[in-house]
Amino acid sequence: MFLEIKTNATSASPSPSMLPNPFTPKAFMPANVGAFITFDEYTVVGSFSILVWDIVNSARQDFELLSTRRITFMTTVFLVSRISALLAELFSVLLFTYPLGNCTLYRSLPNTFYFLYRVSTNTLFYARVQAVYHDRPIFLWVFRFLWLIAAGGACLGFFSSKVSPLSTGYCTFQANGFSWLVIIPVSDGLFDLLVCVAVTYGIGSGRLHDPRRRFWQRWLGWGQGYITRMSDRFLRDNQLYVSLVACVKLPEVVIIIASIAVPSLTSLRIALAFPDMTLTSILATRIYRNMKLGGKGLASFETTDRGPSFIEWTEVTP
Repeated sequence: MFLEIKTNATSASPSPSMLPNPFTPKAFMPANVGAFITFDEYTVVGSFSILVWDIVNSARQDFELLSTRRITFMTTVFLVSRISALLAELFSVLLFTYPLGNCTLYRSLPNTFYFLYRVSTNTLFYARVQAVYHDRPIFLWVFRFLWLIAAGGACLGFFSSKVSPLSTGYCTFQANGFSWLVIIPVSDGLFDLLVCVAVTYGIGSGRLHDPRRRFWQRWLGWGQGYITRMSDRFLRDNQLYVSLVACVKLPEVVIIIASIAVPSLTSLRIALAFPDMTLTSILATRIYRNMKLGGKGLASFETTDRGPSFIEWTEVTP
């Protein structure tokens, strides 16, 4: 998971009688380790603050979504994604900044909510694919399989680290199995990237249909009004998938691989994992909210009477 390591150098730490401030948690750690931990703490608290700001900023739209739209299965998934991301980061902030004492118990809480967040967020992403390819079962089965892979990657978070308490009541984390932890960001990044490609292809081949132009010409924006229409549909949300994968997931994978040879880099994984969770949560819930409420230039889907597994894609007029 994202709670990888604070230090495993407690055995070589100086005794409390040798320390100028024996009751501060970082006094038991080497200076370079304490610097990494401080950086991680600021990253975790900053990511949590951004997520809280987004929740407060979009509270009116969320209330409109819940009060004016029919509560469906996907609405429940939306709420689970929103709440689980908030709780995962909240308990992580407490673990990093507060002497909870019972580290083993409280360590399991952010891991559990992280798993719920990852599964529910991937379900929101899958809903976009289902909305576009509801008449192509082969595409849906492929993405169901990819969804299971991503869910399995999220399960690895329960086994990614072990925890032990310090004498101050703060918790210290030691990462396990550096090599296979790469599966977590790889499975997430692969799923997000393929969702982007699939939705972009599906919308581009259907909504930008022009028999006078070849498909590659339509994709390049040749023709009257094509550039405006493509940018309006793709750059608002789908391009954010690519940006998220390129700017967050890829460096996270590189750092996990590099940390096999350079263990001190392990702490940087936290600095990327928490912003990744914040950005992904904001992105997924904003796209779903816009589709349900009919955001300008976006598409809207609703569950039909044929059941919650069938999602209908409809055009929204700005």
